Amino acid sequence: MIVSCLKCSTKYNLKADTIGDDGRRVRCTKCGHIWIQHNTKKSSVSKAESGVKVDISRNLPVVIEYIVPVWFKSLPLVFLTLIVFTLIFFFHEPLSNRSHTLRGLYEKIGVIYTGNIVIDKANILKVGDNQYDITGFLVNKSQEIRRVPSVVVKAIDDRNRRVGYFKIKSSPIEMSSGAEYAFSKHIENLPANTKLLVVEVQDKFDWLRR
Repeated sequence: MIVSCLKCSTKYNLKADTIGDDGRRVRCTKCGHIWIQHNTKKSSVSKAESGVKVDISRNLPVVIEYIVPVWFKSLPLVFLTLIVFTLIFFFHEPLSNRSHTLRGLYEKIGVIYTGNIVIDKANILKVGDNQYDITGFLVNKSQEIRRVPSVVVKAIDDRNRRVGYFKIKSSPIEMSSGAEYAFSKHIENLPANTKLLVVEVQDKFDWLRR
């Protein structure tokens, strides 16, 4: 079939089956114009049969394919992953209570439920030039057995920004209701702008803030 560019009138000889019944977008290789080309096979045949001569370019127009980007195809998987991550991360307490496998996985990545676990008798003692000893106890105030969480020491500047982070790793043991767990750590070489040391139980968001 004969196809003519609507802008520069360059003519092409194009197979009708590449256009289809509903038409498709094509681009002129001479001027770059893009248009919707419909199937004009019948009209072209009638012109050929009537003996009308048409000057046809040897170059064929480029048929534009509708290509869906790879990233667009992966969007459903990304959204599903985010939903699963959100459910697992924010509802880790009931999930870990139901599954020992999930509880072990949470503990490996440092996500431990710390509800009703408090720090008692925390003490920060300066033992030298820019050196401190941190001691204290973790107390399980809940009515359930709790995995011993880690303790973090945060160095805060005068603008209430965290300028240092020190982790006191816990032992892989569990505390019964009312039980205590002693912790200690020697810290040195604090940032020069440190104005305050804060001792806290590590929560599930600390590993995201580091």
